[in-house]
Amino acid sequence: MKNDENKILYISKLYSGKTHDYKMLKMEFPPESDCFKHLEVDVDLGFQGIEKDYKARKINIPHKKKRGKKEKNTN
Repeated sequence: MKNDENKILYISKLYSGKTHDYKMLKMEFPPESDCFKHLEVDVDLGFQGIEKDYKARKINIPHKKKRGKKEKNTN
């Protein structure tokens, strides 16, 4: 976890590689704690569901890009 100036604010304990990022977030910061209530939060697509579980000033989660012609042809 970092701020806009890239200063590290929090480092969690270590988890095994099979533990999903969102599960780690819920274990470190339980949704009922309201710890993000006054923050703008940027996450990646591994955090699907954060918008319904957490209250935040704003949650920025990217949209999945549509596959291009090249990707469609290889699949």
